[in-house]
Amino acid sequence: MRRFFWIIILICPVLASCHRQNPYPELNDPIYEDLFHSLQAKTHDLAEAKKKLAAIKKELVATRPRTIDRANDKLLLKKEQVIYQRLLQTVAYDKIRTKRRQIDDRVSYKLAFLQGKPWPNPKEYQRYLLSKKMSHSVHNWDHPNNKQ
Repeated sequence: MRRFFWIIILICPVLASCHRQNPYPELNDPIYEDLFHSLQAKTHDLAEAKKKLAAIKKELVATRPRTIDRANDKLLLKKEQVIYQRLLQTVAYDKIRTKRRQIDDRVSYKLAFLQGKPWPNPKEYQRYLLSKKMSHSVHNWDHPNNKQ
């Protein structure tokens, strides 16, 4: 019994030190995670916009012709259709971008694993955060966030 115990103690570190590839490395990538959560949020926004568009169409049908309410509903419908189309394009783009990131992650993870390098690269994530911050910033020089 004692001999079995010592064998187990000696084998455990060997088994614990085994290093194998992760079949889903993108789940450990903060950039992929951010893109995926952004896609989910925009998909939710798209569903809400679709519901809102249907409600406006229903309201438009209920209003009487040649009234100011009907004209206002038509303007609102046009604005909501533009918003819906923009969201539809954004969701389609984000799906492609997320899938592309997943493929890039799998390729770069395999290369890093074979070369023994750390993955994901923290510098890449910092560049992503900076790029995201710059793309979402206000591009107006008079805005209070741009003044020091």
